[in-house]
Amino acid sequence: MKLKSTIFLVIAFLIVQLFLFFQSNLDHNLQIQFIDVGQGDSILITTPNKQLILIDGGPDTNSNLESVIGSKFFFAPCTINTIVATHPHADHINGLTKILESCDVANIFLTNTYYENPDYVDFLQKVKDENATVKYVETNDKFEIDSVGFLVLWPNYSVLRGDTNLNCPTLQTCSAPACSDKVMYNLLSASPVECENPNYVSIVLKMTYKNFDTLLTGDAEEPILEKLNLKERIEVLKVPHHGASDSLDKPLIDTISPYIAVISAGTNNVYKHPHTQVLGAYSDRKITTLQTVTSGTISIKSDGEKFWVE
Repeated sequence: MKLKSTIFLVIAFLIVQLFLFFQSNLDHNLQIQFIDVGQGDSILITTPNKQLILIDGGPDTNSNLESVIGSKFFFAPCTINTIVATHPHADHINGLTKILESCDVANIFLTNTYYENPDYVDFLQKVKDENATVKYVETNDKFEIDSVGFLVLWPNYSVLRGDTNLNCPTLQTCSAPACSDKVMYNLLSASPVECENPNYVSIVLKMTYKNFDTLLTGDAEEPILEKLNLKERIEVLKVPHHGASDSLDKPLIDTISPYIAVISAGTNNVYKHPHTQVLGAYSDRKITTLQTVTSGTISIKSDGEKFWVE
């Protein structure tokens, strides 16, 4: 009797999963999933015709990223059009290393920065081993995937190198005292920058689908955010740096005036993200704020005109 019940439950589960899989494939809206990866960032974008763009992969401390991506394929092999690693911190790249081991990836976009950390070396090695087109992006680079456009707003390497306050010198060779890991240096593009604060070289993207815009900020902090020169309204904002106080730029918020602000952070994290000052700034402006720490994975869809939270 127990065996029959188990078989029935397995069959019922598979039927439900098949229904959800086919239902999702009939949905031709843009979907943005801010995945609950704990204290980190991971955003999965599904284009109207089911191309996947993965921006960061979190710290690899739970299985939520793999579960969300797995739901897109059922029994089919995992294929991802583009991966974007915003910067080298472990809470953004460690999960990507695992994804590169299990999925075929066509394009990988990186920031060209030297950062001594074994997790970063492992990630860069996986990137090199992947049969993918690798590009180190910078300000004003553009790419389009299935009618969804992406504009790179940062990093601007000329500004990084020229602004002494940012402390991002260029490493021309690995013979300088500042460069001790030649293996990692050789995995990067020519003349990487080495920022005292790696968040200063975090990739910032503006994503556009018809009349719907999203600003994806990675861990950019205030000195970078104030250089973005945005002038138009943005419907959805990924709040920079998990809602840390060092990433609160009120003039930027006022300029882009988002309808929804999404914060990705972990429960009871040691950094106390998101900061009450940040939450207050969005509340004062009557901006709807969603948090993975309270809502889990957050899914926003758009047909290019309207958008909604699922």
